[in-house]
Amino acid sequence: MAELKAKDSRAAAELMQYFYDPHNMMAAVLEQMYSEGQLAYTNPVSGKHGFLTRSSGPCEFCVNDHWKFPNGCPYSKPDEPKYPVGFLEKVTAAMTKP
Repeated sequence: MAELKAKDSRAAAELMQYFYDPHNMMAAVLEQMYSEGQLAYTNPVSGKHGFLTRSSGPCEFCVNDHWKFPNGCPYSKPDEPKYPVGFLEKVTAAMTKP
């Protein structure tokens, strides 16, 4: 991006309107989740690495019908009972109710 800005600042300005950095976006999401208490950090213990800790509830991010992370889910979230169909819609409606 620095090279583009140096060669053609007008073109760079135009492209920057459509540019996004997925690493920064993911870091911002994780930071927000951490500050809202949806993530915590578990310190290293007995030679094992520290890691981010999820809040309660099921999740299918690491293991789902489309992909599976090589080490699976470190939180055993796919094994937790799924929410009933329509549950999250009810939560969203309650949270966005004026």
